[in-house]
Amino acid sequence: LKDGTLTVKVDKRAMSVEGTATVGPAPVSLKWYERFGGGPGYARRYQVSGTFDDAARTAFGLAFPSYLRGPVSVDFSLAGRADGNAEASLRLGLDKATLAIPELGWSKAPGTDGLAFLTLVLQKQHLASIPDFSIATPHLRAGGALQFAGDGRVAALDLKRFHLGATDVSGRLVARADGGYGITLQGSGFDAAPLLRRNDDSDTNLPPLAIDLRLGSLWFSTGLPLQNANARLIFDGKLWRTVDLAGSFGDKRNVSLKVATAGTTRTLSFESSDAGAALR
Repeated sequence: LKDGTLTVKVDKRAMSVEGTATVGPAPVSLKWYERFGGGPGYARRYQVSGTFDDAARTAFGLAFPSYLRGPVSVDFSLAGRADGNAEASLRLGLDKATLAIPELGWSKAPGTDGLAFLTLVLQKQHLASIPDFSIATPHLRAGGALQFAGDGRVAALDLKRFHLGATDVSGRLVARADGGYGITLQGSGFDAAPLLRRNDDSDTNLPPLAIDLRLGSLWFSTGLPLQNANARLIFDGKLWRTVDLAGSFGDKRNVSLKVATAGTTRTLSFESSDAGAALR
């Protein structure tokens, strides 16, 4: 904190600070209220507002250039207790920023509406959960909740909704003891074509996964979707050991794909009442 122009008021019960300053490389306006003497209730409150660009986020270790670039307006408030526990809220104005989800082939250009909200719970000054988060742009809408383990690792994600183009799903991710995750995903549709078009080694960076899918429509390309799709996928950190996929292309055109692994032997089984439609 530097270059402050602050008004400070102090009495026997509390202190208040209000004004402008620079936090790291970012100019902000701030309010700080500190109650003396202990007791129940909140001991302090903070409000900070400012615009954080790429350099500011890098300075705070919050840079994710593949997903977010450009200026973001930030409104942050925190109410903390003397025991180190606190609740906070965060509003992010994303209109001037570039957002991207490269895995899904999507991006939002600067000058396009974008807004995100988060509520946070801190225990002993460590982030314990995000009980509610949401993001809205003209094409992307998502929301849910996150829980964190004591080491900061994601313990659970409840995805209430993720809507982007043909994808409209909800689901849950839960951490496993082996360092992997169990994932369930359901909804009216999921467009997997951008994931399948990626030409990289992203699988080698994945933790072990057990994925269960139940989808009204599942797209693998720009062609017909697989309807009433159900799938079980198991990845051990190196290899997709199990793939069990079933669905249909319209009435009575069922398709089933299975991959099973036993030791060094892999078995592929494919069945379809309309192989032409399935292969397209």
